[in-house]
Amino acid sequence: MLELSLSILFVILFSIVMLLFSKARNRASVIGAAECG
Repeated sequence: MLELSLSILFVILFSIVMLLFSKARNRASVIGAAECG
């Protein structure tokens, strides 16, 4: 039971990290596009 909860927690953390990473990358690309004109 403990292993199952740990794996679920890991999946949730991983999805949150990927979401934040994609947001940061989108923001960086938007800033880059604005700088390029």
